[in-house]
Amino acid sequence: GFTGGIVVDYPNSAKAKKYFLVLFAGHTAQLPAGLGTTEADNPNAIRNVDRVRNSKKNRKKGGIKSKDWIMQKKERQRKQGKKVKNDSKYSGRKRVA
Repeated sequence: GFTGGIVVDYPNSAKAKKYFLVLFAGHTAQLPAGLGTTEADNPNAIRNVDRVRNSKKNRKKGGIKSKDWIMQKKERQRKQGKKVKNDSKYSGRKRVA
């Protein structure tokens, strides 16, 4: 038959909490303990520690809005025949609030 349940990693965390639906077919097995619980020392538990997380917030955007990118964009627009502001020593600088 089928067995299963929901495993929660880091159940006390607001940001890192993750829900996993675990299904077993053909045999009966104990559900793995979620990470961040006291039962996580179980050797049969599923671990996600070594998984590389490639989420968008951890990935760096390579030079978007940098001075080089802005100068290249201005040059592209000039080649297209568009009106572009003149380059100055302030092009690509961050504004100080």
